[in-house]
Amino acid sequence: RDSDLKSADTEGVQRASMIQAIGMYYYALGDYTEAADQFSLVVSPKGTPLTHDSSSIMYTGAYLGQAWFNMGNLDKSMQYFELAGRYL
Repeated sequence: RDSDLKSADTEGVQRASMIQAIGMYYYALGDYTEAADQFSLVVSPKGTPLTHDSSSIMYTGAYLGQAWFNMGNLDKSMQYFELAGRYL
């Protein structure tokens, strides 16, 4: 249950990891739109991240940047690469 997971995963690391895995699945299939939708559940350049784990945010931001690059949106791509860079 979601409530059980939230109480056991107070930092959001496990939820972020599961969402990243789903995003990676769609990314590997070449479905960059769905991958970006999934990754955006973890990080948003203007919102609060699902977790404060810098590694999760950095990797998710980098994959979001690559997904947007593959979709031809260079502005969004750079936005997420810059977000990822802030967590190096």
